[in-house]
Amino acid sequence: MKQEEIHRLREGTKGFISSGSFVISFVARCVGGAPQVLDRCKEVLSIVLQTDAEDWPSTDEWRSRLPEWFVERSAEEISQEEAERRLRLPFEERMRLSQQWSVSAFVHWFKPNERYWYWWEAVVKSDDTLQINVVVNDQPFPWGSLDWLLRASGAVSVEEA
Repeated sequence: MKQEEIHRLREGTKGFISSGSFVISFVARCVGGAPQVLDRCKEVLSIVLQTDAEDWPSTDEWRSRLPEWFVERSAEEISQEEAERRLRLPFEERMRLSQQWSVSAFVHWFKPNERYWYWWEAVVKSDDTLQINVVVNDQPFPWGSLDWLLRASGAVSVEEA
């Protein structure tokens, strides 16, 4: 399944039939540059999907493997104490801080037991709009990692279609 997902990411869905229960669509709004957002998503996913789950890299290794632009846009890693301090902040501040994911938070959702969505295809609808389709086995499902991937890649908003 992993090799098929990598193939779909690189080559598209021609010849594939969805083996998941659902194909869910998302729309990413971009201020121009939807093709570049898609290219960046594929760049990150290619690296993550080719990583051996049995030899999962450390956070520092991930930071060196992933594109510099992605690492720079990601939040800094925080300690348990800092996470607990942030939980005591006012709601608005917690929401603002939660918009940006750290590298470790992002890659966590690609561990085999944490996967909930799988790349199916993406279509550039216009220079400002990108449609992303993912395969899921159940609904609802956590899709924050997809949201962060798209926003870190340049999308200004992402919503389920």
